[in-house]
Amino acid sequence: MRKLKEAVDAFLHVCKMQPKNADARSKYELTRKEYRENLLAAAVNIEQKKLVVSADEITVDSTYTGPRLNSIDDVTPEWIEKMMEWQRDGKNLHKKYAIMIINKAAEIFDKCESLVDI
Repeated sequence: MRKLKEAVDAFLHVCKMQPKNADARSKYELTRKEYRENLLAAAVNIEQKKLVVSADEITVDSTYTGPRLNSIDDVTPEWIEKMMEWQRDGKNLHKKYAIMIINKAAEIFDKCESLVDI
């Protein structure tokens, strides 16, 4: 639940109440170690710039015969099946369309509080 400080305090409390409880002591040590590692990582963390790649700036060569997208809203089950068949034949989706999909996925994932890193 990412509440390591509270977990460390709770395990310490259990250890004080039950000094001979080896399981509680072990979990306290593990939790304390992870908490300290997180503090260190936060201290040395340099804010990373979010890389945004615009698919609009990429042109698709006329020789590309695979599945195409005018917008991300064009992704349908039929389009997915066509893309899977294209890739099953050992061919790659054009990078413009891959970027469109990745950007939309990142947009969706950004809204999920349970994801820590995207």
